[in-house]
Order: sequence, then structure tokens, then C-alpha cells
Amino acid sequence: SYHFNQKIISLILSRMKWTLALLVPSIIFGAILGTFLGALSGWKRNSLPSKTMTWLSLAVYSSPPYFLGIISLYIFSFKWGIFPFKGFYATGTFSDILAHLFLPFLIMSAFAASRNYMIMRGSVIIEKEKLYVLFAKAKGLLKNAILFRHVFKNAILPVLTLIALDFGFLLSGALFVEIIFSMNGMGTLIYEALLSRDYPVLQGCFLFITIMVIGANFM
Repeated sequence: SYHFNQKIISLILSRMKWTLALLVPSIIFGAILGTFLGALSGWKRNSLPSKTMTWLSLAVYSSPPYFLGIISLYIFSFKWGIFPFKGFYATGTFSDILAHLFLPFLIMSAFAASRNYMIMRGSVIIEKEKLYVLFAKAKGLLKNAILFRHVFKNAILPVLTLIALDFGFLLSGALFVEIIFSMNGMGTLIYEALLSRDYPVLQGCFLFITIMVIGANFM
């Protein structure tokens, strides 16, 4: 790198750990929350909580992550002063790092959960109309038992398939969120390399991201 004056691999590895610290927990938490809420919503699709949650998920999923980041930064940091404005840490303690990561983590988790919610909800709606559900009801099983013992494990298959495929999509969102919150990760590195026309760094970053996305798809 002729702007940072160091080897690109060491530069990427030093920044990638922070991006993964934001991205991986967001994917896991978003998958768990989205599938659970989506299953309950699909099972009771005509209830008011289900309709409200569906509209809310559509609103979140239709909004770019950086737009959600700007709004949350304005409300929770500028107006209310609950969370820090930028960076990964100020003192370097564990609680300080969590305080800086919480708001970006919340945005990425909500974005991931909204997509998983919609997929799981549609899958449960399809599964609940099949004959094995009617047979389980005829046996006298409780509704929650039918949902989580029978319907859930069949309906979750599309979500499991798309978690890895969404890795690249969520990674791109995480890079923009990092820029909004001035976090010292891959997003900020790419942004700084763009401004300084540091093409070797850009090539290295895009190659590294491509390898990660392909690896996630293979997994």
C-alpha cells in the first residue's frame, strides 16, 4: 500500500477482525430471532401481532442498513446520548467495546432478522397446510408442539440455505454501517483507499471479500 505504507495482507487482517466481530454475531442472532418470530407469525398469520410484525419487518428489510444507521445514530447518540458516536472503543475495556458495538450490532441484526423472518413466515404458512399437520391435530397434539416438533424443522430448510448465501449481502451492509459509525474495519479501509486512490489495497480487499463469500457459499 503506497498510502498506508505497509503490507496489504497485514492491513486487511488487522481490520477484518473488527468487521467479523460485528458481522458474525449479527448473522447468528438475526437468524435465531428471525426464524423464531417468523415461525410464530406464520403459525398465527391472521393475528394482529403477526400483521404488525410483518409490516415492521418489511419496513426494516426495505431500508438500506446505512440509512438505518444514520437514523439510529441521530436518535440514540446525538439526541439521547445513550451510545457513543463513533469508533470501536475509547478505553479498550470489554464493556467499552460492547457499548460501541451495540448500536451497529443492533442494526445489522435487525436487518438480518427481517429477511429471515419473511422467509420463515412464508415457509411455515406453506407447511401448516400439509396433511401431516392435520394428522398431528387429529392426534390431539397441542399447537405449540405441532409447530416446534413438526412444522419448524421442515420450514427452516430454506432459511438454513440462505444464511450462507446472504453472507455477502450482509457483509456489504456491514461495510457501509462501519463507515457511518467511523469504525476501524474493512468498510473504513475501503473508503480510505478509495479517497486516496490506493488501488492495490482495493484489489486486496475485494479479493479477500470474494474469497470469504465463496467460502460461505461452499459451507
